[in-house]
Amino acid sequence: MSTLDSDGGHDGPGTITLPEKKLIRLRELSRDISVSPGTRLVLLHSLQVLRGNGEWMAIVQPLLRPEMRVFDRMMSGASHDVIYAQPRFVGAVLAALWEEFDDAVDFIQMLLECSHLWGAKWTNTLTKMLSVLDRLSAPGISPFEWKKMVRWTSGDATLERIAFIDWKGKRFFSFQVDAFFGALGSTVGSGDTKLIIAIAEFLVVIVGLILGGEKWRGETIFYVGDNENVQQWLQQRKAGSQYARHLL
Repeated sequence: MSTLDSDGGHDGPGTITLPEKKLIRLRELSRDISVSPGTRLVLLHSLQVLRGNGEWMAIVQPLLRPEMRVFDRMMSGASHDVIYAQPRFVGAVLAALWEEFDDAVDFIQMLLECSHLWGAKWTNTLTKMLSVLDRLSAPGISPFEWKKMVRWTSGDATLERIAFIDWKGKRFFSFQVDAFFGALGSTVGSGDTKLIIAIAEFLVVIVGLILGGEKWRGETIFYVGDNENVQQWLQQRKAGSQYARHLL
């Protein structure tokens, strides 16, 4: 990594980036003919090398985290005597996986061409590096300061409607879910048009955060929801659902 800090130290604003030589090497890996979008003879070794690099690439560029799930599924049929990737799926599921893989490689190639997307700026104090519970229980924080730092929200969804409430701001919304899911489907390009409740509940979180926007910057946001799939997706930054990966 390369670090740039205008103050000459590491306790103020700064930037951490990947060296240009590293980006050049990653571009070469992603443009290997054996993993090119459209090919169906993907060398397992090339796939494994790209996936291994993807583990730390996703640390620098979190947008790649959902795509790593696609690579994991592509390697599901790996064994010592297999030369080409043979995912353990059949029919429409296999066809959809190949399309997702093509899209993932295209996305990686696009990101690697944009050097400015491979840097992370930091402006946080050291307290922001603590866990949420440690931060809120730190000595010297008065109840009044705690109240200013925290925002409680919640929401719920059915297959017809999504709803969200900001308890601190005393605001709420309730929308028909069809328009949001239709737009999501058009963006993702998935042939699966069946809405599941977990995706509807994930949309609650995303739409709520979009509407909160800059007004919530610097606060610790608590969202109270009961869908375990959504909780797992957010905690692990991985999802099997194509829709959930796109929302991540």
